[in-house]
Amino acid sequence: MQELIDWFQSLEPLPWQNDRDPYKVYILEIMSQQTTLSVMMKRYPSWISTFPSIDSIAAASEEDVLLAWEGLGYYQRARNIYTIAKFIKEHGFPEPNLSSWLQLPGVGRYTAAAILSRAYNKPYLAVDVNVKRIIMRIFGVSSYDQGLEEKFIALLGKNLFDKYSSDMNQGLIRLGQSLCKKKEIICKECPLMKICKSAGNISCLNVSTKKTIERRDKYLVIISFNEYIYIEKIESGVGKNMYRLPLVDYELWQTFLLEPGASLLSKRKHSYTKYCDYLYPLYIEIKEMELLQRFDNITKHLIACNKKKLHERPFLSSYRIIIDELLGGGGKDLFLEDQ
Repeated sequence: MQELIDWFQSLEPLPWQNDRDPYKVYILEIMSQQTTLSVMMKRYPSWISTFPSIDSIAAASEEDVLLAWEGLGYYQRARNIYTIAKFIKEHGFPEPNLSSWLQLPGVGRYTAAAILSRAYNKPYLAVDVNVKRIIMRIFGVSSYDQGLEEKFIALLGKNLFDKYSSDMNQGLIRLGQSLCKKKEIICKECPLMKICKSAGNISCLNVSTKKTIERRDKYLVIISFNEYIYIEKIESGVGKNMYRLPLVDYELWQTFLLEPGASLLSKRKHSYTKYCDYLYPLYIEIKEMELLQRFDNITKHLIACNKKKLHERPFLSSYRIIIDELLGGGGKDLFLEDQ
């Protein structure tokens, strides 16, 4: 439908809207997953400034890449970017088709279709959760069937979609973010209103059940000695190859409360996926080596990091906030959002 193209082109253009560089389009699509537009407006330019090309990522360390991604969450995305950069450095970009791009780690059908559409103007429909919602409303159905996609392209006009797939895909994403939201619709302004069977009706979709959140209490001990703070590298799971402040069991944490120089910091909450972690940080300032030796059973497994170098290590967001609070702010704007 020409109406969709005209509506999209009438919008205030995003800074990267007309970029066709496969590398930049790839980063855009990966970063935009689970990231709000307001955060993207800040973090995407920062990323491109740090890593202007795929080769610059391949030449960096994984830790550098994780540091640049810090605060965006879902860190497997950053690890996949690093892996793919190494692959592309050696083999070049994949051929511009779905099967080739789907071989890359972390690239699903939506991401591959979006990249091929925007960077190569290939006529693939990029279907994320927003576009699924639009298609379901267009056809007035309460569950999604991939078979609807071909019918939807026919409604849009196949010849027009083949020629303007990039604008149409971007237009659909913007439509799902503005006029056709999950809990809010503005049908009178929608360019697809005349073909929509659900116009004016927001209740045709199945409502997903609210996920169960698991609470976990975590007890932190921050040991400071002279210009150093002891930190821990995460070996697996969420935040793999990033850093955090050391965790101990509750009983040991309670005994540390009685140590000279111990101070209890503000409790922090960190929500991600199905978890809600409550962090209880305890700061212990040690001024004599003899006292430090009492903590050998803990510190021997940790890394002593100069306080001035903490900003060079990638931390999970909640731990970075604690560090900044403790040290009076590190001058690193994370543009944080809930994970």
